[in-house]
Amino acid sequence: MKIKWKKSDGAVSEVIGAILMVGIGVALFSILYFIVMSYPFTPSVPSVDIVGSIEGSNIVLEHRGGDSLDQNATVSFIVGGIRISDTVGFFLNDTNGNNRWDIGEQLVYNYTVSGNITGLQVEATVVDRDSNSIMMMGVLQEGIVRGGSPPVFGTPSPTNGSTGSLLSFSWSISINDPDGNVFSWTIQCNNGQTSSGIGASNGTKSLALSGLVYSTSYKVWVNATDPDGSGLYTRRWYTFSTSSQPWSNRAPTFSSPSPVNGSTSVNRFHATNVTVSDLDGNSTTVCFWYSTTAISGPWTKAQQNNSVVANTTVKDINSSYSSGWNTQYWWKVTAFDGHVNSSVIYSFTTRSQPWSNRAPTFSSPSPVNGSTSVNRYHATNVTVSDLDGNSTTVCFWYSTAAISGPWTKAQQNNSVVANTTVKDINSSYSSGWNTQYWWKVTAYDGHVNSSVIYTFTTKTNTNIINLKPNLAYDNSSGSEHKLTAVELTSLNFSDDNRYTSYGSWGSTFAKRIEFNFPNISSGATVLNVTLNFEWARFGAQVDGARLGIWDGSIWTYYPLTLGTGDVLVIKYLSGIINTAAKVNSLKLVFQATSSPAKTTSHDWVQVDVTYT
Repeated sequence: MKIKWKKSDGAVSEVIGAILMVGIGVALFSILYFIVMSYPFTPSVPSVDIVGSIEGSNIVLEHRGGDSLDQNATVSFIVGGIRISDTVGFFLNDTNGNNRWDIGEQLVYNYTVSGNITGLQVEATVVDRDSNSIMMMGVLQEGIVRGGSPPVFGTPSPTNGSTGSLLSFSWSISINDPDGNVFSWTIQCNNGQTSSGIGASNGTKSLALSGLVYSTSYKVWVNATDPDGSGLYTRRWYTFSTSSQPWSNRAPTFSSPSPVNGSTSVNRFHATNVTVSDLDGNSTTVCFWYSTTAISGPWTKAQQNNSVVANTTVKDINSSYSSGWNTQYWWKVTAFDGHVNSSVIYSFTTRSQPWSNRAPTFSSPSPVNGSTSVNRYHATNVTVSDLDGNSTTVCFWYSTAAISGPWTKAQQNNSVVANTTVKDINSSYSSGWNTQYWWKVTAYDGHVNSSVIYTFTTKTNTNIINLKPNLAYDNSSGSEHKLTAVELTSLNFSDDNRYTSYGSWGSTFAKRIEFNFPNISSGATVLNVTLNFEWARFGAQVDGARLGIWDGSIWTYYPLTLGTGDVLVIKYLSGIINTAAKVNSLKLVFQATSSPAKTTSHDWVQVDVTYT
């Protein structure tokens, strides 16, 4: 028996139906998701409990619970029908400093700057900007609602948020009352400077600012109140920033000197050092200087250091100058950074010398060592000093032979007080003319003997002779006239006993008066020759005059100054008359010119010769 299987489709419809149902469900969910997600979500509305009150002249809104509000939320107060609006941050007393209005914190609007709040209706509204929701709205005080508008502010100068302002300028803003009422106003900067006015009319108001700081932001508050009209005020704040400081080089500075300035008991030969700083990072040329005299110098350069890196300690290794015991020294440091030179002066005092006997010293000798032309029999003296204050035994010695002696004791002075001038009154040994002498001083202070040698030369034994004319010829008349003894005598002194030229002078130097003088010893050494010649041209005056000097070989002529009375001519002739032979050959001539012809008178003719 064969069994036949019959194919059945009974279960297929159930499976297909299930698949279709799932597909339909997914499609419906997708459409719903698309519709929902296509609409923006609206932020949730904060929940906050705000209580308003009037406390004297203040309108107070206090956060009593719920969510905190951002400082950008807006607050509006309507007082007497006039609205005053600003951000929460403007009125917020932010006690925790987080820039949000939290539980327990208050918004305070002081109405006294706008007028008296008594009897006026007060309303308040708080709006959260993020959710565009009113958080609070209500009437805090029933009262009068009056009309009018508060003062209106224009655009400030400089504009709000501006940068690059000067350190001193006038900040200004226009303030106008729409109702034409007078108003009071204040402008205050957070640097403490302020200006204000009462009973002001519409116009620009300003605040003079000064003493500002570079690269600094400043805030300016402006308040204007219409107390007699609307009773309202307008308050705003603005900001500006000052410009950056222009670059300027800062000079090098010095610190940490060693030795410390004003130090005492410093070791001798102490090497000085100092830290040289440059805030601009420039390398510097550093020089060390020292003075052993005073803070004003003079200064001697001790050392120079080139290309010194900023903020480096620089050392002066040349410390040889500070060699004294218990001595104050000054040291100066200069630093040049390529733009400007800085300097500083310090001082220190070396420590006292450990005690040891110091030998007597000598100073201020008389005659001065090496003196010449000293008077014979000159009493010698010298100051004897002892830095330890010991009295000394001082002896004077002399030598007429050489610096090496032999020495003869001239005088001894016992128990000489320190720093005393001691004199040798025995000066009989220096009796020669033009002679060199040596004198020695010894001083014994009970510990050590000191000595010093000086020398001087006595002056030369000189003679002075006054040579007066012993022979004279005058050819001013055209023929030669030999002066008589009486006429020669009239030339001996300046006494107005005159000799008048024998004739008149012509138009050239053809005529002359010649003077001759006595001789001196041919072996004399001439030191100096001086001519004294006094003449006059009274009344009718000559036109020119000159003197001629004959030294035995040539004539030397000197023009004379023409005076109106006596003219004394003094000529130093040592340049041309400098030997006994030239003195003995000396001739003097006087010549004059005159047109028409005139005469001259002569009072004194004398040649002074100094010789040995």
